[in-house]
Amino acid sequence: NEVKKAARQAQEGYLGEEGDRLMDLDCEILEVVKSKNFEGWNICAIINDKMASWMSQTELKRGPCVIVKAKVKAQGKHWKHGKDETRLNYVKAAQ
Repeated sequence: NEVKKAARQAQEGYLGEEGDRLMDLDCEILEVVKSKNFEGWNICAIINDKMASWMSQTELKRGPCVIVKAKVKAQGKHWKHGKDETRLNYVKAAQ
């Protein structure tokens, strides 16, 4: 329920264009789900009031986090909540 509520309150829009580099952003991790197809974790978060997600080799915990650096991989809609979502890769996150 907390995830749905946060997703509803997130603004529409993206964090950047494909290929943009992002640095030093505060985020709130909403959901951490073990991937069924890959060796890793799918992370869903709110950054600057916008939805973002990425795959991580290490399991992060729900709650506050800092994105040290990342690259915008794609823009699209969240598969579950239907909101605009920025897909990231090459993410270095610190908790």
